Amino acid sequence: MKRRLLLAATVAVPCLQALPAAAADAPPTGYYGIGISVKTDGGMPWNPKLQSVTISRVAPASPAAQKGVAVGDQVIAADGLTIAGRKARELEPVMHKTVGQSLRLALKRPDGKAYEVTLVAVAKPAPAPATPAR
Repeated sequence: MKRRLLLAATVAVPCLQALPAAAADAPPTGYYGIGISVKTDGGMPWNPKLQSVTISRVAPASPAAQKGVAVGDQVIAADGLTIAGRKARELEPVMHKTVGQSLRLALKRPDGKAYEVTLVAVAKPAPAPATPAR
């Protein structure tokens, strides 16, 4: 029993030590400056079927704001993949891009007007410093 435990520790420690280096080598995650609200069919919580995705937040001066994306706009398609009826995991590679990569969105305004934008991912801005309580 002691040998198995020691072997497991010997194998696990180098793996754990390698994780930060691998993470440091990964390209930075892209930022578009949008928040979304997702409506699903209510089934399988780990990979639900999407009914709709709506823009719930647009950060000022973000790539999305610069292209005119607005709160309340519905995302119809991302990089040519229709949202409604698609499993959430199918869209992960489309939505998680690195800095410099583009994302094509087909959107619809609340009044029904359809439009398309191409957003280029930027580095996520540093959080604003906290203001001290008075």
